Amino acid sequence: MPSNTDLLRDKFVDFADECEILFAPMYQYFSERVAADGELKSICSVVEKGQPVPNLFFGAIRFHLLSGLTHSLGDIYKKIQNGQPVDYEYAYRQLHSFCLDNAGLIRQTMSEKLVQTNVPARCSYLMPAFSKMCERFNIVNFHVVEIGASAGLNLLWDHYYYDYSDETHGNPLSPVHIKSAFKGESPLAGRSHTYQVASRTGIDLNPINLSDPKDLLWLRSLVWPERIEEEKVLLSAVDYALNSNLYELKKGNAISLLPMLLNDIPPQSNVFLFDTHVMNQFSIDDRAELDRIILAGSKQRDIYRISVGGLSIPAEIRLTVAKSGKTFQILMGYSDAHGLWSEWL
Repeated sequence: MPSNTDLLRDKFVDFADECEILFAPMYQYFSERVAADGELKSICSVVEKGQPVPNLFFGAIRFHLLSGLTHSLGDIYKKIQNGQPVDYEYAYRQLHSFCLDNAGLIRQTMSEKLVQTNVPARCSYLMPAFSKMCERFNIVNFHVVEIGASAGLNLLWDHYYYDYSDETHGNPLSPVHIKSAFKGESPLAGRSHTYQVASRTGIDLNPINLSDPKDLLWLRSLVWPERIEEEKVLLSAVDYALNSNLYELKKGNAISLLPMLLNDIPPQSNVFLFDTHVMNQFSIDDRAELDRIILAGSKQRDIYRISVGGLSIPAEIRLTVAKSGKTFQILMGYSDAHGLWSEWL
């Protein structure tokens, strides 16, 4: 059986590979170095099972920099966000120094926090997926539930404006503008199907409270430094959500809460269930139990589940249709983990 040190090394090596694919060179370099750095790996030993260690580690570091801890590492992060070149070897030495100087704080944050990224740009593939589902199954009204909702910003996908280079969709007056691209044929070509959302509910182990400055800071901390546009879109979506009252967040485990939520939805209703890049935090047993819950719930109402990423690169966009206690799956397409592009089958 591999040691904890070996497991941590493998997690950072895997994360470095992911960063390379997703064009995050600084985190890629940092991850490659941390994988071989016993001192920094020892800081990561406090992470709860199932949590993505590198995301928590780098999130905790950025959290304390954004909170006001003064260190030359903070200047490096600012240079990255200003689009200036950075010497990664020098940057890593500053990261190492910062972590050793603040090891206790970083450990505490990693032991208390969860990875709760909320990437509104992922709505760039949720919106087409929901549109295709509504048209294919002739749905005009549905209840929506998100698993791993974080702050719930993706529950407002139909309130955003989308620019796919060759075409635009949504409300151009929306303060939330999302840029993405379709690889190949557009999934929205010729589609004019309209629908109404009856209710919006998000489930999360510890929902982000957007009115809490520390919660909002943690949400920002999970954005990779190179993702400058992503953070801008995040903050515009936060402002929009704070001025609306369109969804409800439930605190707890999806395995425990989902059966009750489904029972509260009137029989014969349509339910759209979705999750994005969260299934990697579910055990195999919990994923199987989630499937059983959906199957059981479908005996009284039709359930359509969009599950994206968390278990594959590029992320698969998978639709599960559950009706009358029976299910079938459709691979709808693939997407970038941060919503920069999607490709449809």
